[in-house]
Amino acid sequence: MVPLRFPPLLLAPAVVLDVVVQRFFHRELFWVALRAAVGFVGTLLIVQWPFANFLVSPLARNRIFGMQYFAYTVFPSNYHLQWEFIRADKTTSHFLAGMVVAVAAATLSSYIGLVWGDWMRGVRR
Repeated sequence: MVPLRFPPLLLAPAVVLDVVVQRFFHRELFWVALRAAVGFVGTLLIVQWPFANFLVSPLARNRIFGMQYFAYTVFPSNYHLQWEFIRADKTTSHFLAGMVVAVAAATLSSYIGLVWGDWMRGVRR
């Protein structure tokens, strides 16, 4: 058995999401969803990026973080690839385009969730 990877850190972005929605819920839902999406993606980026650097360091190769475990389908010659960032041919513009897509997807899903929650508040037994 190979344990699952350590999960992404979602607690800090979830707190930011909750604070934004609680503070701005009385406004138009699209703008609330946009603020929530920017807050969530931004906080996730700020928290997860340094943690990803930690996960590829030798300090994360222990029983808690489990970065020394590999699936049986991975060849032994590929083990070192699990502990490195491989620089792709991507540029800063590719990164920013990806962040725009992430914020757009988060805005859409936040908006759907807010509309659904607003409708559910009116449902009576």
